[in-house]
Amino acid sequence: MRELTNLFVERTKRRWLLGCLSTLISIPVFCGCLFLLTNVVLPFMDNLARSGDENAVVYVLLGGGLVSFLILLVIPVIILLVVLKVRARSLDEIFTPLGLTGRSYLLYGRHYQGQLGGRDVDIYIYRGPTIELRMKTRVLTRAQFFYSDSVPVNVARVFGKQPLESLPGLNGYTIYPLDEAWTRHWLTDERVQESIRTLMSVGAEWAIFRTFELQPGEVLLHLYRSRNIFVSSIPLDAARNWLSALETLTQSAEDQPAPVVTDKPFHTGLRQSRQRVNKFQTYAIAFIVFVMPLCFIGIGVLVYLIVSNL
Repeated sequence: MRELTNLFVERTKRRWLLGCLSTLISIPVFCGCLFLLTNVVLPFMDNLARSGDENAVVYVLLGGGLVSFLILLVIPVIILLVVLKVRARSLDEIFTPLGLTGRSYLLYGRHYQGQLGGRDVDIYIYRGPTIELRMKTRVLTRAQFFYSDSVPVNVARVFGKQPLESLPGLNGYTIYPLDEAWTRHWLTDERVQESIRTLMSVGAEWAIFRTFELQPGEVLLHLYRSRNIFVSSIPLDAARNWLSALETLTQSAEDQPAPVVTDKPFHTGLRQSRQRVNKFQTYAIAFIVFVMPLCFIGIGVLVYLIVSNL
């Protein structure tokens, strides 16, 4: 219940902040445009119309429309691209020294990929804010770790899902294993307990939803939604601690006897198809915002030139 309350408060604060910022920016811009229109543009157009030069009037209208188009669309896009570039550079400074290669993901996010200790690592950072750290493993069972007072645990209780009995060193966490005996034996390792506490408590204090999962074929730290209006960059030490903890958990899980109850690895095609769809959306938005208006302007100029020469 506390997580839902935090989420509602966070959304409300963000909505009010964005509304106030939009109002503070839009009112001066609107007043400035109105002043220019009434004191500069309309008198100039009136004097130009009195001169009797119709071609000059058309060219001024086309030129003014094109300049307005550039101001209203191109400048905000440039600002957005600069913000994304700065954000990408700040994230690259964190993950590139760890040997990971970054690229854009889901329009506004970043995807880092590489290897640590011979294991494939994928890090996804995208809107939400959401952070996913994934490391491949040969273990094909499942265990989910939540805060005991989190929403998923309360929902699971409603449906009668029974968690693993609490273990010393992991108080405050609720665990849902696929292979209970294997998971219990795995969690007796003090290094495993310490790594889980690191993933669930170190850094990213802003995260409302925070879970760790051993999934068939990979281990995953998932951070989602923020208690704060603005989320600062990920601390380098926290990122290193998370990846080190994931590596420890992966190695420890693989050192255990093979689990009896297993499952098939999750298919990663969903994330890949989602990225392909968003890449198509990027091109579609660029076409609608830039290409179509320029085409209409070009068609208008061409029609005018043809008609004026008849």
